Amino acid sequence: MFAPTSLLTIPLELLEEIAFTATIMGSEGQDPPMRSLAALAQVDRRTYTRLSINHNKSLYAKLFRHFFDIGPLKRRLGPLVSNEWQAGELRLRFQRMSRMRRMIGATTSSKSVPVVLDLLTFCYSMLLENEGKNDQILLEYGWLDRWIDTYWFAANGYSGAVADVSRDEWPRSDLCNTFAMWVLWLVMRTNLFMTDDSKAIDIVKIYALGAHKYSPTLLRWGSFDATVEYTRNTSPAYLGVDLSPPPLMTAAILVFLAIVNRLAKSPGYNQLYETPVGPTLPKFDPTEWDADWTRSVDRPLSLDVSIADVYRPGSVEGVWQGLFTYTEFTNYARLLAGAPPPTLLQSIVIRHRQTWKLREYHLQISSDDTARLSARAPVGTSLRSYLPRTVKTQEDDTGLTMTDASDRVYRYKRSTHIDKTLPLDSICDIIIIGDGHSSWGEFNLVGRIRPWDGFISLSKEYVEDGRGTWLYRGYLVGGGRGNFVGRWRDTLSPDHLVGYEGCFTMGRRQ
Repeated sequence: MFAPTSLLTIPLELLEEIAFTATIMGSEGQDPPMRSLAALAQVDRRTYTRLSINHNKSLYAKLFRHFFDIGPLKRRLGPLVSNEWQAGELRLRFQRMSRMRRMIGATTSSKSVPVVLDLLTFCYSMLLENEGKNDQILLEYGWLDRWIDTYWFAANGYSGAVADVSRDEWPRSDLCNTFAMWVLWLVMRTNLFMTDDSKAIDIVKIYALGAHKYSPTLLRWGSFDATVEYTRNTSPAYLGVDLSPPPLMTAAILVFLAIVNRLAKSPGYNQLYETPVGPTLPKFDPTEWDADWTRSVDRPLSLDVSIADVYRPGSVEGVWQGLFTYTEFTNYARLLAGAPPPTLLQSIVIRHRQTWKLREYHLQISSDDTARLSARAPVGTSLRSYLPRTVKTQEDDTGLTMTDASDRVYRYKRSTHIDKTLPLDSICDIIIIGDGHSSWGEFNLVGRIRPWDGFISLSKEYVEDGRGTWLYRGYLVGGGRGNFVGRWRDTLSPDHLVGYEGCFTMGRRQ
């Protein structure tokens, strides 16, 4: 005669395996994955104790690692990502995705700004930590595609953008909408999310091209060193980390030009050139988004920062292709004089392709050397990408020699010839030299990267007289395989005023 079987007689390791298997099998349906585990734990009091989150953190941490990506978290936050934290975070994440499935926060019926901001911060951080699991569960279980589409493009969407434009008002660029525009861009990588392009184009066009309304940079772009305090709204994420994304405009340009590129491939669309080219859709490979994450972390302004935290050295070295856009000057002047959004919507946006060949030069000095700032080349005006015109540059096979007006010489190494035995934080200054061509002619490029936030500024001077000098400034989004995106502008207007501007995006040539 066989003795009766009971869960009480099963070793804890086997019981955990049963609970784990039941939970992940339960995730294949529409019910919350944790429901299967909860049902199993209710068999009796002792089983509940053995499977409860208070007594079995390792089981819940194992489930966390099954459903969510852990690599970027471990790399960025190290031992803070404990089993205890993973267990608690597992429950919080499914609670948030459950709210999203019920469309909480997507429409104006949601009155609580903290709840909406919490959901957006959660989605943004998840996508910056994505290695394949995060975006899948956000879309398949959290219904993020429906949620973010409703948020932005429904008449009662929480963003208020559709309602604002219908009243001839400029849509707001608060912290919620900034997070939401980045989330919109980060989910465009997958065919699971395909918004109605004709519905979305007007909203993102306003954000992308409304240069006089939406800032292109975190810190004022006229400043090179992070010495002047500024206001930065943030939202708590986890483990003491507060986040604030890069400017809404940066993500809006990527979304806008990606949609334009899709429309240009559709039948009957009036293409402005034969082969459309648009931004590279987001790729989520290990370390590619580390700089974007650090750029989003709230931290005090300081001169003692490592440029390698917010920009991966060597990322722009090579050949890039993309496009720049501009609108009719008369309509742009009307906008600066106070014209409402319909003026922009009715403007023709002209696009031109361009190619850049860029070379990156580094100044390497040990991070504990107090002479780091004094050893770099002089900082010039923002209207020439922070490089004085009096500085002479001479390239050779291994580096760049710069000579200032006092005949002081500064030596920078080509990114391909730096001392790899030194840590990346030894790189304290980066100069970019290059050349390129567009339908307007050939040009030279020279620029610099701001250490505090990785803001890139390039001065573009056409070889042919009469074409003028133009300034390209923005951020590298998604690492060296991503996009350099931002706004160009004239160099005649002072840097504290809005000049004649357009947007651009450049991706690495395939």
